[in-house]
Amino acid sequence: TEHKTVVERDSRLFQAVAFHYAEIHDENDNIFSSQKLSANHLYVINSKFDQTPLGFTAPRTEAEKQWKNT
Repeated sequence: TEHKTVVERDSRLFQAVAFHYAEIHDENDNIFSSQKLSANHLYVINSKFDQTPLGFTAPRTEAEKQWKNT
């Protein structure tokens, strides 16, 4: 498990990529493994015009669409 706290005052696009790995050993000492990559992102908007930060992954409103393009 990974955990990190990020303190940022400006608006940002945060992106994360993770590598997942699993391994199984059977009774004959055969090893089977599986790997997978996953990714996610988060837009965080800290506007001087709003008191509360705005966060979204997919823009739904016109304001969020404008922030995404900015």
